[in-house]
Amino acid sequence: MKSSVQDALFARVEALHQGLPWGQTLDAGTGEASLRWLLGLSPSVTAVTGDPWERDYLHGALGASLHPPHRVVVGNWTDTTLLDGARFDVVVADYLLGAVERFAPYFQDSLLARLRPHCAGRLYVLGQEPLPIPSDKPRERHLKALFDLWYAGYILTGERPYREFPRRWVERSLQASGYRVLHAESLPIVFRERFVTRRRDALLDLARRLPEPLGSAFAARSQEATLAALDACRADGGVRYGEDYLIAAAPDATSCNS
Repeated sequence: MKSSVQDALFARVEALHQGLPWGQTLDAGTGEASLRWLLGLSPSVTAVTGDPWERDYLHGALGASLHPPHRVVVGNWTDTTLLDGARFDVVVADYLLGAVERFAPYFQDSLLARLRPHCAGRLYVLGQEPLPIPSDKPRERHLKALFDLWYAGYILTGERPYREFPRRWVERSLQASGYRVLHAESLPIVFRERFVTRRRDALLDLARRLPEPLGSAFAARSQEATLAALDACRADGGVRYGEDYLIAAAPDATSCNS
């Protein structure tokens, strides 16, 4: 989680919303950061997750603030009956395109169209550009190595890693799916120590799920990569590497999906 980046993106969403009512809000791919933020804005949040464990975690983490009419729904957007007939004033897709690979691989090209009937007002898509090939800067290479291990760990355990999509791809997909793109911008990512320690914990969890001797070798390599990334992030306030983006869109009244 890149909480500082998310906070900046959330602030930009609020600014772009320009005082419009939040009304009924759909958090189409929920997590603690996005749900906690939206609970402070909307009188009614429906949050969707593909993982039953995540639902239980959110109820534990958010406690009494997650009360009716707020709700967390476990479902998969490939299910055509999910939230059938429900429409929302605001739909937020917070890093959803990257995460959906774990639950509905190869569905990204249909996901935004799948959300279109539920969007009565604004759609906000937050995502991460695929990380660029590192330059000759060692600090960037240390961060890229950490990501590469994380992706490899998922593959070795038989799971699918996140698969990020570029902003330009998302803009084209929105236009093809019956939306008008109202605004798009990118923000640089600055990786700091907290991100690296969280990624270290995820890597060690993956290592424990691998058979020996692969698990021990993966854990040792993860520790080496983590130490190098921590050293890189401790200097100059972190490592600036890659970009996140925010796209605001609205249903196109001329679309046949309207």
